[in-house]
Amino acid sequence: MFSYFRPLDSPAVVRHRPEERVPLEVVGYVVSRSELELEHAHSSGVPAEWVTGLVVRNPHRGVDSGSGSKEWPGRVEESELLICALRSHHPLDDPKAAYHLYSWEYARTSEALALRPVADW
Repeated sequence: MFSYFRPLDSPAVVRHRPEERVPLEVVGYVVSRSELELEHAHSSGVPAEWVTGLVVRNPHRGVDSGSGSKEWPGRVEESELLICALRSHHPLDDPKAAYHLYSWEYARTSEALALRPVADW
């Protein structure tokens, strides 16, 4: 089978970091379990649970692209929620007071847009 790859005339991945902190409203955590015995693990041997991502209300939802960030990819403002990677993981039993949008990156294909927002605390 023959494959053909077309050259790109622009970067494959676009990365952006906002100039000001964008506060996030957290509605859920993405949690991973660690099998390692760490200081945060319970003495009973139960694996530690770490927050590795966030489910947040989209801070750009419904924002007119003319008044919002020009770097924010189009059509994403239609989504009510975003799943963000968490830049600095923390134990589930140690929630942070506030989180903000640290950065985002995306890649466009002819079929879809792949977005990776990153949050921090």
